[in-house]
Amino acid sequence: MKRMLLTLVAFAAAVAVALCSELNCKVEVNVSRTETMPSDVARQLQEAVAEYVNTTSFTELRIAPGERIECRMFFDVQSYADDKVSAVLTVQSTRPVYDSSYTTTLLNVRDAEVEFPYSSGQPLVFARDAIDSELTALLDFYVYLILAVDADSFAPEGGTPFYGVASQIVTLARSSGGKGWRAIDSPRNRASLLAALTEPPTAAFRTLLYDYHRRGLDVMTVSPEKGRATIGQTLQRLRDMVSQSPMTPLAALMRDAKLDEFVGLYSKASDDERREAAALLTALWPSESEAMEKIKNPRK
Repeated sequence: MKRMLLTLVAFAAAVAVALCSELNCKVEVNVSRTETMPSDVARQLQEAVAEYVNTTSFTELRIAPGERIECRMFFDVQSYADDKVSAVLTVQSTRPVYDSSYTTTLLNVRDAEVEFPYSSGQPLVFARDAIDSELTALLDFYVYLILAVDADSFAPEGGTPFYGVASQIVTLARSSGGKGWRAIDSPRNRASLLAALTEPPTAAFRTLLYDYHRRGLDVMTVSPEKGRATIGQTLQRLRDMVSQSPMTPLAALMRDAKLDEFVGLYSKASDDERREAAALLTALWPSESEAMEKIKNPRK
């Protein structure tokens, strides 16, 4: 009997791992900007999205609960009429830094082109090779983007399979005529961001992500100087990339995720390192003078 119970426990644990979502996602729906979306509909939308992203297995990977990617989706609803939601969506994800209690932000994306139909009690259904609704297409795209960027930060071009799925989603969703799915419409929308991450000349940003995280941040507990040197090299590469493709959304992607981190990283660096870092970052983001001043003069 004891052996049978142990077998059942082991089987249950294996099933739990197999069925576990890849994400641990906090979802919030804010309706303070509109009076047209009933609070119960907002609550149902929040619960439905949270259940969808936190219980769906989006890949064939076996993920233990402790290995799930920490992330957040914040829907700031702008209007709601005739069961149609218009919102600004912020998507954030983090990853742990090796041998430390520190977590680093990988994504901090603000999508202002979010529109989808939603009615009370509407089920969200995951379909691997199709799009069930405009909302699930949106969620699936950002789930695979989170998976792709996370994988790229751990292995060179590790996110390639996930970018492939995201590309399929963009192709399928484009036919709906919805906002954000055609790169030609905006240099900052979902399709443009995906193209920048996967197409020349800016696809090298993915190896830059690996070097920054795996060869930079992850070694800083052992050798801060070596880690910062690698991070400095990635900033030089990013500057060169942006100079060649000034309209790329990747500069904003890096700024929104990492600017505060840069300030912290260089707070204990030498004067020469701080000046060099400030010069590189100013070339990338000339309007961020406050952050640059903190890097150059961390004691003020």
